[in-house]
Amino acid sequence: MPGAASRRRSRPGAGTGAPGQADRLAFARAIAAQAWPEHDKAAALRLYDELDQAAADDREFAYVQQLLAAAPQHDMLRPYIEPLDEAMWAFFKREHDHDPIPDCVSLRCPQLAIFGSADRLVPVQESVAAFTTAACAAGRHPMATMTIHVVPGADHRLRTGADAVPGAHHLAYLCGWIKSALQA
Repeated sequence: MPGAASRRRSRPGAGTGAPGQADRLAFARAIAAQAWPEHDKAAALRLYDELDQAAADDREFAYVQQLLAAAPQHDMLRPYIEPLDEAMWAFFKREHDHDPIPDCVSLRCPQLAIFGSADRLVPVQESVAAFTTAACAAGRHPMATMTIHVVPGADHRLRTGADAVPGAHHLAYLCGWIKSALQA
């Protein structure tokens, strides 16, 4: 039986642009690194896929609460999905299937995509490839330049090492990019 990930409402050529696809990949990588029995890993992934399908089906938060309460793997998933409340569930349903790549193709302004090379939440190589493909799409507006910047050693929030916040050099890079985009 195909998993929920294969039933997701995705568009052809979506790549890894949709957050739900990136989240699933990140979750699968995190679960694979756990020292759990293989059947527990598989059950945790199935539960995640059930949550993903519930989002795709626009299920209410009460359904999700019931699903989690009945699942023995809920405690295993807790570090990856909490805090999960009604507001977070509403956000997850909205964002999980949004593919930013068509938006990038249709925008008529300079664009910047920043990734951290040590990001465990986003598949960086795949995302860079998807944004590069978008940048090269036929018919893009001439002002729609795409800059892709990968910060070495940075996580999803662009933090490096023990830094609690992104370094000042990231802000300097961003300000420089904005200045150059305005001059173009």
